[in-house]
Amino acid sequence: MVDTPTNNQQQIELYAEFVVDLEKTGFSGDFEQTKVDLLLASFDNSIYQVIPYLIVYPKTKHDLASFLSCVNKDKYRLITFAVRGGGTSTVGQSLHAGCVIDMNRYLHDILRLDIKEKQVTVSSGIVLEQLNKDLQSVGMQFPIMISSACAASIGGMVNTDAAGVGSY
Repeated sequence: MVDTPTNNQQQIELYAEFVVDLEKTGFSGDFEQTKVDLLLASFDNSIYQVIPYLIVYPKTKHDLASFLSCVNKDKYRLITFAVRGGGTSTVGQSLHAGCVIDMNRYLHDILRLDIKEKQVTVSSGIVLEQLNKDLQSVGMQFPIMISSACAASIGGMVNTDAAGVGSY
């Protein structure tokens, strides 16, 4: 199934105006609106394809707060969005025809590691395989076994309640 955004000039202009306003808030991340980039974000590991109008790559928590503040303005009430992790969903959760907020480009860090309590706090874009490589050096691991560990983000796993059939 391929769902392509219509060439609705009003929608295109709305998203373009949104980008301008978002930049005015001090948003430091990236935006993508080229056909190639939109096409790359239009699929995941499912059979579906949905082409978005805009992809946003926040760099900081401030960027996320700025996005939410800006999108909550009345003039942007028609802008819809979905957060994307690694894009490994097999049922299309990471696809959206409006704005895709991609967390993997910049928000993929270990924020806090407490070895004594065996707790780790991470940014949502960190990939499972990288997390376990980082934790291995201190004798810890996140014990989830999924076939897409090299691409699946922790945020996406939490968001979709997905830990894989091979998890233990």
